[in-house]
Amino acid sequence: ERLLSAEGDLSVRGTDLDGIFIGLWLNREHKDMLASFDGFYTYFAATGFSYGSTPSKWHELSSWAMANGKLFIASVGPGYDDTRIRPWNSHNTRDRANGQYYEAFWTHAIEEGANIVSVTSYNEWGEGTQIETAAMASERDIYKRYSDPYQYLNLTAKMASEFRRRRAEVLSGGEGSEHDAATTARQIQDEL
Repeated sequence: ERLLSAEGDLSVRGTDLDGIFIGLWLNREHKDMLASFDGFYTYFAATGFSYGSTPSKWHELSSWAMANGKLFIASVGPGYDDTRIRPWNSHNTRDRANGQYYEAFWTHAIEEGANIVSVTSYNEWGEGTQIETAAMASERDIYKRYSDPYQYLNLTAKMASEFRRRRAEVLSGGEGSEHDAATTARQIQDEL
């Protein structure tokens, strides 16, 4: 609050240092801490890893963002498996399901009216969240197999196109329109 609130004694608002400041929503109670930020993101690619990374909670997050004039940045990922670097963390492993996990994450982001979608990650091989092109080095390759080297880049292009199309529908409702993200989420759900 001291830094990001216009009333803060160290405020950067309205100065050359002002910008768009995004916070990480981890736990349910973090919304109070995010009040001075311009928005928030959910980061983790494992559903249930945190409150914010759980798509079933995104309606609440999106509604709060809308009511408070904040950006809701939903983070999506293709799966999660960091057991090579954190063997004790297997309970957070999420199977890629040949792209279905990733597509479902994107669909939730679209349905819940995310303003922006971030991808966790392009090349974080240690956590098994990479979407960059990949091919097995050998049959002993322990990374998850892709159906083709471009599988996740192609899926990203497809889902990003759908996201842009749906965002354009929301934005075409006009400034101050009654056509909000919640309405769009209901319309998308009806179409699916």
